[in-house]
Amino acid sequence: MEPKPLELPRKGEFEFLDRERLALPNGKLRYRGRIENSPGMAPEVLGLAPWEVSSRRIAASASARMGTLIALESPRETGAFPQLLLDQRTSLDFGSTTQTISERIATLGLCLARVLVTKGPGCQVRSANESGFSHPVFLRSLSDWYHLYETLKTRELQHSHFTTYEGIKPGLGQCVALFSDNKDPQSPISQWLGSGIPPLGLLRIYDPWEENPPRCGNIRLMDSLGHIYAENWSDFRFRAEQKRNWQVREEAWINIPQSLLEKLGHRTDAPWRDALKPWLKGQSNP
Repeated sequence: MEPKPLELPRKGEFEFLDRERLALPNGKLRYRGRIENSPGMAPEVLGLAPWEVSSRRIAASASARMGTLIALESPRETGAFPQLLLDQRTSLDFGSTTQTISERIATLGLCLARVLVTKGPGCQVRSANESGFSHPVFLRSLSDWYHLYETLKTRELQHSHFTTYEGIKPGLGQCVALFSDNKDPQSPISQWLGSGIPPLGLLRIYDPWEENPPRCGNIRLMDSLGHIYAENWSDFRFRAEQKRNWQVREEAWINIPQSLLEKLGHRTDAPWRDALKPWLKGQSNP
């Protein structure tokens, strides 16, 4: 059975983010590593930037014209773009509100991607499923963002080639993970979190029924293989197990080391427009 397209807000509803930027403590988002080029090949040029100690190449003409050192930037510099890791496992096609967990993760991923494109250096976006992480989608402009919107909506990113979490090591320190839970040690997000490299940001999304299950009898769910099954949520034994499961998830979340940005928890019954407010700083703000 083919999965249904994700229900996402209209593209125009994201325009309010165009005056926002990430409010990082040190004001920096990207860093430079070594430039990777084949012998004898000239590196690609992405743009110009103020010279830093770690800069590799001088833009001679621009430096002479402006009277200060200007660096050439390359898209092949390791870690040049932050990465957004979107948890899109099949089991997250669950929700008691207007969006499933998968849909809310995709929505907030689009929010961050829009901010990084309009007020930042751009970004890479990867989807995570039971197999690992997809190959990245690179975003450097709003046209790339529109492409990402359609890619997420149609789940095309979930159908691309996947690799193990080790495949995302370039730029690991600049990763933002949007996920449901991290108690399963076999999930790609959990393995990445266990790598010991501090993330740029962590955003945990969950449905209110996960925190407080209703007493409403049989609930139809989907497992990681796409199989439909029913759970009797009115059974007190099941509810007790759910409560224990939630406590384990809470403990796992609390024990994740702090990221550079404040760790955020978000319920799908809360407004999606407000989820990222602690991470954002308006252009007109001091």
